[in-house]
Amino acid sequence: MDVLQFGGGKDSLACLYLLRDRWDSLTVVWLNTGAPFPETADQMQQIRALVPHFLEVKSDVLTNIEQHGWPTDVLPVRNAQMGKLTTGEPGIMMQSWWNCCSANFWEPLHHAIIRLGATTVYRGQRIAEDYKSTLRDGDVLDGITYRYPIQGWSEQQVVDYLNAQGVPIPEHYAHTQKSLDCWCCTAYLDAKLDQLKYLRARHPQKYELVAGQLTQMRSAITRAVQPLLATEVV
Repeated sequence: MDVLQFGGGKDSLACLYLLRDRWDSLTVVWLNTGAPFPETADQMQQIRALVPHFLEVKSDVLTNIEQHGWPTDVLPVRNAQMGKLTTGEPGIMMQSWWNCCSANFWEPLHHAIIRLGATTVYRGQRIAEDYKSTLRDGDVLDGITYRYPIQGWSEQQVVDYLNAQGVPIPEHYAHTQKSLDCWCCTAYLDAKLDQLKYLRARHPQKYELVAGQLTQMRSAITRAVQPLLATEVV
């Protein structure tokens, strides 16, 4: 069975249309973490109506955050789940973005792919991206061959291809160059500051929640690094 892991960004859109002649035998799989941007949820309804085989896999990122903490790029150990339990550290609980994405995205998606009996999985990953899997085109993991049709493409090549195919590029790319994943994400700030501005403009109530967590995270991280900054290293 062939599967396309589809996130709704322009890269996965390009893969979807590159594989158009295989749609009859291709299953398009979307991982819904329970906190998609409303725009992404609307887009998935359109894709569901477009392709013959569409599977929505679900996780629950908001419950995971409640139990394990908000995702962060910089993790003060005292604010991690075990750190808070052993030190009594007050304030916000945090987890690494790696743990959050693994629990709410990568692992449930991988398990779903295995349950489907997939033999080939297509992804819209490009080498030029900052954040990417260690797998490359043709690699095999757990008996599944992973294919990356646009692995060597530039971002402009993706845009040019979609334009040539007459495929509308999602509107949010006029404001942010990253795909819309979890609206509640408080990590990847080196890449997603524009997305926070987009969230504030389009979904202010969601933004207020995220901004409040970021404010608490900044205070906790600042407190945590003070002893290190004050330490003289010979």
